[in-house]
Amino acid sequence: MTVAHVQVHIEGDPRWPVARLDGEVDLSNVDGVARALEAGVSNAAFGLVLDLTGVTYLDSTGLRLLFRLARRLRDRQQALRLVVPVDALIWRVLELSGVPDVVPVSRSRAKALLATSTPSPA
Repeated sequence: MTVAHVQVHIEGDPRWPVARLDGEVDLSNVDGVARALEAGVSNAAFGLVLDLTGVTYLDSTGLRLLFRLARRLRDRQQALRLVVPVDALIWRVLELSGVPDVVPVSRSRAKALLATSTPSPA
């Protein structure tokens, strides 16, 4: 069994909560991860910054989670922003699956938070 840990906290502007995801995301835990992420975004928020810096493995269910989360937030007039460093183990998987074409990706949390300065979803 693999383990992922989600921590949602407010950093800077409370309209953009930051969630940090660590560990492996796969079929065994993706539902719990999804519930935790969705619970961390209030209706008053402009969106969610999801920091994937600590993710060491992401299977197809984890990729579907990112696409589904982006769609759900967009349906609520909110946006998703990802933080994925250049040397992240999961970068190639995200790139090949087209995630950066759907969700803006920043290389650091600071850059992602700067990108949230415009409240309208992308």
